Amino acid sequence: MAKFSVQRTVKVQYEFANNLPPVWQGGALTAVSNHLSQFPQIHVIDRAGLRTRNINLAIPSAQMIRIYSSMFARHRDGTVAVPGMPLVTKHSPHGL
Repeated sequence: MAKFSVQRTVKVQYEFANNLPPVWQGGALTAVSNHLSQFPQIHVIDRAGLRTRNINLAIPSAQMIRIYSSMFARHRDGTVAVPGMPLVTKHSPHGL
């Protein structure tokens, strides 16, 4: 059985209320804010608690984008995968 221990404590400045739970993967904490909006944002936070990358998502024809809870991922090379979908498009009131 594996044993885990706290190596150190790091404070992270990120508003967790009303946002999806962050995911630790690929050597960083990946978090999503505005997960149900026109412009969701991905935040990558390193081991020191510093934001190293902010990614703004947009789909030109979408009025609303939904990012799925805790299904996003980050690889050690920095690649970020984010599953989601447009809910309502400008061309179709019912979405895709």
